[in-house]
Amino acid sequence: MLPPRLLLTALLVLYVVLQGGTATAQNRKPQPPPNKHSKPFPSLYERIHARMEKDPKLAEKVSTAAPELQQVMWMVGKWEVTARVFATATTPEQISKGQSEVRLAIGGRWLIVSDRYSDEGADESYLTFNRFTEKWISITLSTSGDAVTATSDRWQENRLVFLASEIVILGERVTLRQTLERRSDTEYHILNEEKLPNGKWQAVDEYTYRKQSGN
Repeated sequence: MLPPRLLLTALLVLYVVLQGGTATAQNRKPQPPPNKHSKPFPSLYERIHARMEKDPKLAEKVSTAAPELQQVMWMVGKWEVTARVFATATTPEQISKGQSEVRLAIGGRWLIVSDRYSDEGADESYLTFNRFTEKWISITLSTSGDAVTATSDRWQENRLVFLASEIVILGERVTLRQTLERRSDTEYHILNEEKLPNGKWQAVDEYTYRKQSGN
């Protein structure tokens, strides 16, 4: 049993705690009962369905390819590709040669660009125009497991300029600018640039495609 002085102290502490709890309970605002009739937040498909009911033209955008895709149909065919990684202060220039094939896929809504190189390197890119965001989309997959997604607004004369912000390539975070340039019906060029900490752009590699004869 506690000594009288300690017992009195303990009783005082208990009284203060109980009084504080009582005051808190008295000041606490009563919570309204849950509304049994409140509607749950609509799912993704419910929201899409509601938009299509409101604007039937949206259904047409889903069921047909974007007319803008005709702007890149000249790319369909087989190409010779030369990839060049620019030299730096510590690494030499690297050049790889290979074959590229561009074809329609996914219901004729995307272009697939398949690059294969003599050094067994490979890339596969997907290109389309999104009718909802009204932007060009480029997705590039590599054998290293990286995926680069970039977007562009509109053609600027003979160029599409894509931006891929804060992506990760081989574990390194980077912002890339990719310029697709149509040089002629039989040649196009891709330049990749890295955004430096000072805001300037530095070229890192380029790809030159020349159409194979008979394609």
